[in-house]
Amino acid sequence: MGTMPEGMAGELLVKLAEYGCSLGMEWWTSEDIWCWVQSRNQSWIRVSKETDEIVSVTISSERSINGFTFLISVLQSEELTARDSSRCTIQSVRRISRFSRFGCDYVEVVLDADRGTIDLFFVKTERRKA
Repeated sequence: MGTMPEGMAGELLVKLAEYGCSLGMEWWTSEDIWCWVQSRNQSWIRVSKETDEIVSVTISSERSINGFTFLISVLQSEELTARDSSRCTIQSVRRISRFSRFGCDYVEVVLDADRGTIDLFFVKTERRKA
């Protein structure tokens, strides 16, 4: 095994990170990872089925989190629609998107969660056929 001249490994790592970023890959610094771990360890989520048509989601966090993301499993024939509650408006929801993995259907919800506790409600409806 050969050795590299001093500083070359660092330069190659920077070039590799830049190349990955140019392809859309995220590159996190140790500070980014630490902040993510701290946010994750200070957040809790509870999802419950209120009725056959209503799913409630309660999120508690000790700090504000932009881009809080969670998944809800749904049937292929179901759609989920977010509804306002007394402690959260659907304006805090950035994106609701549907996807399938390994034969299971999910709805991904991305929102900006303020510090404290928020409640969201989702109403299940029949999915419209295209």
